[in-house]
Amino acid sequence: SRNVVSGEFTPSIWNYVSIPYWQRYYYITDWQYLNGVWECQCRVDPLASFRSEIGNTSAYVIRAAAASNGNITDTFYPATTEQAVTRQQISSDIYQTSLSEGVFVVGIINNTQYRYGAVAYYALTNGQLTSLLNYLFSGNIYQSSSITEIGEGLYKSLVNPFQYIVSCMWFPFLPKNLGSQQANILVGYWDSGITATVASTLIREFGFKTNLPIQQHPQASSRGAYLNHAPYTTITAYYPPFGEIPVDTSFMQYGANNYLYGKIHIDFVTGIADAYFSVTDGYGDNADPYKYFTMRTAQIGVPLQLSQITSDYVSAITSGIGAVASGFTGNIAGIFGNIGNAVKEAMPKLATMGSNGSLLEVTEPPVLVCEYRRLVDEDNTQFGRPLCAVLKISTLSGYIQCGEDDNPFTATQTESEEINRLMKNGFFYE
Repeated sequence: SRNVVSGEFTPSIWNYVSIPYWQRYYYITDWQYLNGVWECQCRVDPLASFRSEIGNTSAYVIRAAAASNGNITDTFYPATTEQAVTRQQISSDIYQTSLSEGVFVVGIINNTQYRYGAVAYYALTNGQLTSLLNYLFSGNIYQSSSITEIGEGLYKSLVNPFQYIVSCMWFPFLPKNLGSQQANILVGYWDSGITATVASTLIREFGFKTNLPIQQHPQASSRGAYLNHAPYTTITAYYPPFGEIPVDTSFMQYGANNYLYGKIHIDFVTGIADAYFSVTDGYGDNADPYKYFTMRTAQIGVPLQLSQITSDYVSAITSGIGAVASGFTGNIAGIFGNIGNAVKEAMPKLATMGSNGSLLEVTEPPVLVCEYRRLVDEDNTQFGRPLCAVLKISTLSGYIQCGEDDNPFTATQTESEEINRLMKNGFFYE
């Protein structure tokens, strides 16, 4: 198209023109002065010329400056090497720092009404366990026995009260977590007179959570909730003895208070525990304990070594009989040999049951560590943010990028193709 302007002047101040007759707007690309006449070269502006049609068009908007969906990951802007790290304490009732602050679950064979099968389990404090051991090693058991024909020394060598103790395991919580029933500790036939908590259940459930909501990515409020998810946010629960548990950030809800929440089921006989981890947008009545993203199994009870004295008295008696028999046959060497064997068999032998476990894994409190990777600065005006929705173009303003390239217009084919190309590559609607 050409527009002719007569007269002596400098036309460079004009760079845009409208020709209502053709219903078009044009960019002026060049001016030429020919034979006393200024002529301008023009190129049609299809976006301005068909603005009303474009505004009435519903299209799939990928990016926009005026609206966005913060849950859509925006890979347009790269992440920097700059990181922020936060640590949060995980509240739990099952962690103490030393043996004196935990509970000893002791399995003892007796005929009490609280037993499971032949074994009753007691929850003892460190002081109660000390009192029980003092009782077992003292002369109280001998004095309470009706046997008077033998001395205390021989009685102690024959009677081993430790054989009735089948297990001893330490747990990092208080005895009150195992029950409230109190009863005297019975060891075999003997009543120690020591009162302790009876384990009313052999499997107990404990809960844990973060005291405060999980901190969100420092740029999430301004850039989008997607930053609360991997790879921009990495959350790890360090929960001994269950190890390092990567938290599934897909459970993080933007605009809500997210907590790490879970349950631990402990078997007091074996010391094995199952831990279930979840992220929930509430706690207590608002929590959903069924949104578990992983389950871990670990040894949370610490088995403690028990020593017991065992003697093979039947073998000793048999050896004695053998000695007498050898004596009748005149085998002097056999007589003395069997005497030596009998003494050897009668001497107590130290036997052990179980093994000492490690306290290292259960005395460290659990923590939640969040690592955030920051993004470079953005230019929303020029590049917009992800929207991914079908909208009428006139409901937006500023930068818009559409997905399709076949929207119909009343323009010429060339003009329609250019409009669709510009809408797909990104354009400004003002």
